[in-house]
Amino acid sequence: MDNCKNCKKCGKIKNVTKFNKNKNYKDGLQIYCRACVKEYKRQDYIKNKEKISIKHAEYYLKHKEEIRFQQNKNKEARKIKAFEYRSKPEIKEKIALRLKKYRSRPEVRSQTNINIKITPALGKRKFEQK
Repeated sequence: MDNCKNCKKCGKIKNVTKFNKNKNYKDGLQIYCRACVKEYKRQDYIKNKEKISIKHAEYYLKHKEEIRFQQNKNKEARKIKAFEYRSKPEIKEKIALRLKKYRSRPEVRSQTNINIKITPALGKRKFEQK
């Protein structure tokens, strides 16, 4: 029974893994279980949705440059990571097999057999079968 705790909100006895950490309490855990905290935060968000939206918008406007810088930095890191991942031989094989399987589907094959040509004089599209 030493790894159980009573939630002050719902009154249920739950395993200590169901409680978040809080070093301010004697046992080092929150007094409310994670489920009760989640429900409280959800209700609070519904109740104060407009205030929260305004607060987020103000923060974004105030820190726009920093946010954009971080987003671009993350975007570049993701590109590098994706390139490194796709460069692995076993991944290249997986991608090739997936594309081969996709391109062998009848509806895709019929779309790839059509060439679109734009006649310069008329500016209209002309579809031709291969």
